[in-house]
Amino acid sequence: MAERFDVLVQGISEQEALSLLMAQTSTVQRPADRYFAATRLGLSKTEESLDALLTATSKLNIDELYDRITRRKAIESLGRRKDKRAIPALTNVLTCTDTEAVINAIYALVRIDWDPSEEDKDLLLSLLNGECTLVRAVIQAHTRLNIKHSKAEKLIAELCDHEQALIAGAARAYQAKLYGKTELLNP
Repeated sequence: MAERFDVLVQGISEQEALSLLMAQTSTVQRPADRYFAATRLGLSKTEESLDALLTATSKLNIDELYDRITRRKAIESLGRRKDKRAIPALTNVLTCTDTEAVINAIYALVRIDWDPSEEDKDLLLSLLNGECTLVRAVIQAHTRLNIKHSKAEKLIAELCDHEQALIAGAARAYQAKLYGKTELLNP
């Protein structure tokens, strides 16, 4: 999470971070500073910084490298702030094509202690057809948020014997924690 970069952003003021976050990459001397700006704004508590991070989740272009990585960090930073006002922006990210951004949004929603609607639960379950790391993140979110849902129980149970150990392990942990099927934790 963002905490590992705290020391790297201590020298960036909030105002500097705000100006870097949405800057055109071609106008920034060191484009990676935009990523650090998003990290810095995650440490802030002002409304202006929250608004900037929310804007970054919807306005930065995922086709441009520095926009994409800055957006991912902005999404992660919203989770760090744990402000429930970020939930609509983060749930919108769940439908984008940038898998890493979707994973960051899932983890951010977990940190915020999201209480997903039925529609949100269905959206999460639709992500079980994605890449390995995404599927694992979805299952872990169900476990950490204690999402008991008949569709989820069935779909995640089917993943208990997945060929990818990380997916199978996450599925087994979900079944054990939420439904008491601790026998699934045996080797």
